[in-house]
Formats: sequence, C-alpha cells, structure tokens
Amino acid sequence: MLRISLDNPQSGWAYARLSDGDKELVVTAPYSSIDALRDLVDAVRSLRTADSADCCWLQEPGELHWSLRRRDSELELEILRFLEIVFPGNHRGDGESVFKGRGKCLAFARQLLSSLESIRTALGPDGYERAWRHPFPTEAQEKLRDAIQKW
Repeated sequence: MLRISLDNPQSGWAYARLSDGDKELVVTAPYSSIDALRDLVDAVRSLRTADSADCCWLQEPGELHWSLRRRDSELELEILRFLEIVFPGNHRGDGESVFKGRGKCLAFARQLLSSLESIRTALGPDGYERAWRHPFPTEAQEKLRDAIQKW
C-alpha cells in the first residue's frame, strides 16, 4: 500500500516520507523559487480528473521527478532522479528510479491532506512561511479537500 506523509518544513527544507509497504524513502527539497509542496498538492488534486500528473523537486545536485499515473481508482507513483537539469522540469539523460509504489488515489490524497492539516496546526501559517519561505498553500489545500469530497 502506497503511503505519504509530510514532515514540518525546517530551515528552508521540505520533507516527504513515502512507503510502499516494504521500503520507505524520505524525499527532501530545498527552498527555491518553486514551491515544491504546493506543486505536489496540485498534482495529486489534478488526478481526480486527469490520468496523469507530474511535479519536480529540486535536489542538490539535480532534481526528483514525481510521475503520478491514475488507472481508475489506483495510483502508480514513480520518482526518478535526474542529476543534470537544464531548468526545472527539463532533464538530460535517463533518470534513475528511486521509488515506485501503488495504492488508492483517494487514500493517497487523504494522507496528503492530513499531513497539510497537521503542519498548519503545528506551525500556523506564519511559522510555516518562516520555515519554508513560501506562504502556506491554503488555496491548494482547499482545492484538494474539495477534490477528495467529489472523488
């Protein structure tokens, strides 16, 4: 079963914990002009109507490419590491798969929403912005909540 949880951002770093039931991976993203957490929330939300979504988390060096594919109610997630990028989302060479997992789209979306709610409770919008240097993604959170209700 595919699981995700977000840890509280700290000192300009975001953290996502992923599990496929057997292996676990902690994915990090440093602060950049691109809000990686909001992009992930938007990508997952879009799966309510789209068959696929992608987002990228910058790394030092390179980038992690999140590939989310929906087949009916099932989600397939693969994260690829690219060491060479031209600019965010534009990679050179073949990526190395660092994580694969399958689970229910709705369960994954609920876990992501729960993580956001926990972060907001723990840090508050101001604390979140101090830690992550981006405003709390309130609009993305509400859109995800609406998508979950319609799922």
